[in-house]
Amino acid sequence: QCDYGLALLRAGQREKALIACQSAAVNAPAVARYQSALGDCFLTLGRGQEAAESYQRAMNIEPNNSDYVYNFGLAQMSLKMFKKAIEVFDEAIRLKPSNPQYFCSRGAAYENSKMMREAIMDYQIAVKLDRLNPQAHYLLASVYSDPDDPTYTSVFEAVDHATKAVQITQNQNAQYLMGLARAYRAARYYDQAVELAQKAIKI
Repeated sequence: QCDYGLALLRAGQREKALIACQSAAVNAPAVARYQSALGDCFLTLGRGQEAAESYQRAMNIEPNNSDYVYNFGLAQMSLKMFKKAIEVFDEAIRLKPSNPQYFCSRGAAYENSKMMREAIMDYQIAVKLDRLNPQAHYLLASVYSDPDDPTYTSVFEAVDHATKAVQITQNQNAQYLMGLARAYRAARYYDQAVELAQKAIKI
């Protein structure tokens, strides 16, 4: 039931996925994976508190599983509890310091807490851990081309990282294309920015 639920979740059938994963979690409450899968369903449905509770149950069963800790941090992010999320991501990183995604998410929590220097450092670590991680490049580009906060604006860095994110995803990711469009706009290459934005909209 759990595997069936996760397959449904990947197919976008979120309500059916919730029913299947909930059944698995209720029938075998001592299996951490089932509790975590239930948390995944709640999280995609925007039910952050219930997701946090499910991930907490998974953590209680397997406290050293970094993925369950990380998922609990994502639930805190969804609840906009960014300080708590940072603390949770700290623990996930302690358990598995080689995972670039953990640094990307902690960086996002820092960014939402207006701690931009710390966010940049985390994104840079993620890139060092995996130079082909498009999200890390995209997040760095976003900070370096933020129109609302020019403190860390760096046109060269923004275009460089945004270009890498687009290249890695072979021009097929609309979000990353928009990131490159924003970087070009910051660099005042308006024609290129418009062209990229149009491609993103088509996708």
